[in-house]
Amino acid sequence: MLEHLTRWIQPLVPILREEWRKTILMFFYFFFTLATLYILKPIQRSLFLTTYGAQNLRYAYLGEGIFLILVTLAYVDLNRWIPKKRTLFSVATASYIVSIIAFWFMFRGSQVKWIAFLFYVWVASYSITFVTQF
Repeated sequence: MLEHLTRWIQPLVPILREEWRKTILMFFYFFFTLATLYILKPIQRSLFLTTYGAQNLRYAYLGEGIFLILVTLAYVDLNRWIPKKRTLFSVATASYIVSIIAFWFMFRGSQVKWIAFLFYVWVASYSITFVTQF
């Protein structure tokens, strides 16, 4: 089956037989990243605009920039400790786990105004870092 698929797709995209596993994994990584982005972006914007209004959007952009500087610095430092082959998987897995746990606890609480700002900044950094890592 794999050889038949390889022969069929070879004129369109030059994928070798031994590259299929990596190609399929990268496809699903990018697919799920974009799928979650298309779900999170409208939630992010509507939650922030409902809570704070459009006039406070500039503060969210400022918070997003500061947070991304910190994330980039942490990522560069992490690259020194972890081998380059393991960095992407380690960062992606840790980010997903920390995000799920943190937002599960936060959304159970009553600090909705604070969560709207944090969620806005987190979705912006998620969209930039995970798409860039791909």
